[in-house]
Amino acid sequence: MKKALIVFSDEWLQYSPTILNAIKCLEPTHKVTVLSCTNHVFPKETSIPNVHRIHTGKLLSWILRKLKSTKKFKFWRMSKAIEKLKTQEGSFDLVIGTDSMGYLLAKRAFVNPVFLSLEIKLDEHLIESKRLGIDHLIIQSEPRKDFLVGELSNVNVHYIQNAPIINSDLKKTAIDDSTTKKLIYLGNIDKGLHLDECIKCLYQLDESYTLTLKGIRIEHYYRYLKLEYADLIKANRLLIDYDYLDQNEIIYFLRSYYIGFAFYDFSGGRANDFNYLSSPSGKIFNYFAAGIPVIAHDIIGMKPVTDFNCGKLLKPPTPESLAKAICDVEANYKEISSNCEEAAKQLDFKLAFDKFLKSFNSSTSLLSTAK
Repeated sequence: MKKALIVFSDEWLQYSPTILNAIKCLEPTHKVTVLSCTNHVFPKETSIPNVHRIHTGKLLSWILRKLKSTKKFKFWRMSKAIEKLKTQEGSFDLVIGTDSMGYLLAKRAFVNPVFLSLEIKLDEHLIESKRLGIDHLIIQSEPRKDFLVGELSNVNVHYIQNAPIINSDLKKTAIDDSTTKKLIYLGNIDKGLHLDECIKCLYQLDESYTLTLKGIRIEHYYRYLKLEYADLIKANRLLIDYDYLDQNEIIYFLRSYYIGFAFYDFSGGRANDFNYLSSPSGKIFNYFAAGIPVIAHDIIGMKPVTDFNCGKLLKPPTPESLAKAICDVEANYKEISSNCEEAAKQLDFKLAFDKFLKSFNSSTSLLSTAK
């Protein structure tokens, strides 16, 4: 069996669908090793096998932040961990480095690694990565590729969206839309993500509509929600669910819902942040796979919603515009729901990843033959 290494330089491994899906796609043909980080905010998870974790405690994290040395320290520790892995495991047939730090770590230690872009970071690691060369790049879209490495030539680019793996037996749960109007927001439950507008749109709709907030709990915002929307919570129209949901269960969970929301926070200069604007939210692809129409922010990253006619884009969302968008979707619900399912098939992660793997294996075979 071949061997693969994934260098993931962030702490939220268990919340990265792209990495979890890549592992799943590789496991039938590769022994997969993952090098990752953990801290007091994102603790060690146990569901992913063969993960080498570099843990930074709360006190050390605080000291490093004060010294503005977090990145340097992380890079040094991961470099040492890679040296140890090379001694233990020898060579790898495939090495994937996530984002600029992960790729640079991989490039310095291995031949022909793959740059997997999740977040675009125009930092010193990217500058050095470009100087050393990028042979294979996995990225979500052409605009993001142009922004990241547009000036480079001879880069083998593989477009893979942050989409789920589609099971052929997946069927949408039948919804009687005359009685069940379960709206859903999946993601971080925090201020700034237009959740107040989503909640307040319930006041514009009749009592058959409910909204479920499903995601990571931010304590101060949770307290605010309980006070501000006590009436909706008491009436069971606003439901808040903080339980962790495994990636394998998300689509099944979503199938009984009616319409999904996806909005971004543009405070703190994010309105001019290309990475943020062009980043396709993974939740919209989960909505597609579940066959539920999407109402989302009108930004570059949400373009698949209109490309496949899977819902409505709003800028900016207000309770009134959200209520109208829901009515617009309802007017053509069955067709839009069908479009979502078709989009999910076309954007299937496994389909795109298998295509990348075939191309990568072919190119490395040619290199071996040339040598």
